Amino acid sequence: MTVGRNGYGSSEQTREKLECFDKLITMHLRIGDALCKPGKDRYLYVDMNAGPGVVPDMGIYGSPLLFLNAVPPTLSYDAFFIENHPGRAQSLTQAVAAYGDDERFDPHVSICRGDHLAIAPRIVATQRGTPVGMVYHDPNGEPSFDTLIAMSHLPQAHRLDFVIYFGATSIKRANGMRQVKALADPNMYIESRVTPLVESLSRIAKRHWIVQQPLGKWNWTYVIGTNWADFPTWRKAGFHAVNTEQGQEILDRLTSTKEERAARSEPPAVPYVPRVSQTSLIPPSPAASNPSSNGHV
Repeated sequence: MTVGRNGYGSSEQTREKLECFDKLITMHLRIGDALCKPGKDRYLYVDMNAGPGVVPDMGIYGSPLLFLNAVPPTLSYDAFFIENHPGRAQSLTQAVAAYGDDERFDPHVSICRGDHLAIAPRIVATQRGTPVGMVYHDPNGEPSFDTLIAMSHLPQAHRLDFVIYFGATSIKRANGMRQVKALADPNMYIESRVTPLVESLSRIAKRHWIVQQPLGKWNWTYVIGTNWADFPTWRKAGFHAVNTEQGQEILDRLTSTKEERAARSEPPAVPYVPRVSQTSLIPPSPAASNPSSNGHV
């Protein structure tokens, strides 16, 4: 992976990732447009790692602009683009402001500068009803599974599909125990248990999972969690439901090493996760904090 301006990381898989996301969000928005009742429902899009809007040194749209480019004209929506890095947040604001024919900032877009671990759950928790939409998580590192788990148990998240993009190799290498710096003394290290991928997915309150055939040595992949049994599987792009033979094989590859697979005969499975309210997992919002700010960072 190379790091460009504003510390934004990209790799040889970046272009393929965004081409896939473009088709995925276009499909999802069309479904949302069909499900949302005009004048009543609003599609919700939460981009947990929005980035600068345009990929540096590649000149291609990132996920926020791909979303805006794909929104059907008949769909009412609210979009939240979260970015913690000040430089990337400023670039994102400029990119969104410059997008489109008029030079006005899209009133349905909120750029949230700050930590997605705190902001994303509060956005979902403050929604009315159960909106149709997507939570997109494309971290620069391992996914924030604890945050995804907490959000998934919110009642407002029932019809939100979770789309996660990550490199599974780093998670597989960390399976078991690893050393992390002690908070009390940065020069000391302690042993910390690393949760295997299949266990993390099983704790997210989504009844159905779709996995993509991984790419590259880091096993880059999309994983989709949904409560919609008829969520379309995009087989041409290597997507398969985990309750199929192909999906189980992919999940097994994402979760375990070659040595681990050779040592057993049955692949792991993502079990059904009952939906229960665990809103206490979400930290309370400070009184002076506002998770969204239209057009500002």
